[in-house]
Amino acid sequence: MGQMGELRHADSEALLGGLIRQGLLEKALDLAEEHRPNLYRITAAALAATRHPSLESLRAAIAASLAADAVDAQSSQSLAVRYTSSTRIP
Repeated sequence: MGQMGELRHADSEALLGGLIRQGLLEKALDLAEEHRPNLYRITAAALAATRHPSLESLRAAIAASLAADAVDAQSSQSLAVRYTSSTRIP
């Protein structure tokens, strides 16, 4: 299972194949013979589906979303720590 499969906790070969068949991904580099992971890139159709005018715009939106998720996760963890440390069990 590759990196993407490890993140999804599932084999992603079928997912990647479907995205390629739908024209949303294309193989950028296939190094399977050298036991390296395949590299993929999104297509113009995928970029259009996201309604971003450029790849840079999409990357910025993804980065902002990931940063917001990290802040949310940190805030949730902080709240949990405060709750457990302030909760007393008789």
